[in-house]
Amino acid sequence: QWGGSQKDRTQGMISPIIRGIPYTTMRYPNDPHRVTPVIISQIPITDPPLIDGRTNLTCDGVTSQTVSSDMELYFIESDFTWLVFVSRPVNVTCSSPSTVSETVVPFQIVVTDELDGGSGGEAFTLRAALGNNCTRGFNPEYCRRGRPADRSEYMSLLRRHADAYPYDTSVKYAYPDGINSDD
Repeated sequence: QWGGSQKDRTQGMISPIIRGIPYTTMRYPNDPHRVTPVIISQIPITDPPLIDGRTNLTCDGVTSQTVSSDMELYFIESDFTWLVFVSRPVNVTCSSPSTVSETVVPFQIVVTDELDGGSGGEAFTLRAALGNNCTRGFNPEYCRRGRPADRSEYMSLLRRHADAYPYDTSVKYAYPDGINSDD
């Protein structure tokens, strides 16, 4: 948890960590003073992100575009394709400057507006998952003989289950009778 307090979860960001889950999940409470959801990478992108499987995201730092369900990001250095999911429609801006320096972030997507405003008090959730680790066949560690891997079924599976969010995860222990839990 980042920001706010353990008891007051109205500000900041909560990221439940669950072993074995393919998604990283960030929950932003429905509060006007919360942190702004942002995706930043020190690795620049080569292709425009794909919004909802059909529209290229303009990465000029100014144009605001609507994302209804997901964005697909491709990074040529790793040959990885990442899927980023939103829990409700949002407007985003994207920056990917052509010249990069120590003070310029090579790539970022900023959520600028939630279109339904968080009706019902539900937190906004942003999720990311690695969709393909051999998108174009460039990754020598994950690609076989320089051929791209078809991970379309896996990416469809990630898309289908992206709305199953972990909430308030905790660990509880049960002790058999006769064992003192204070030991």
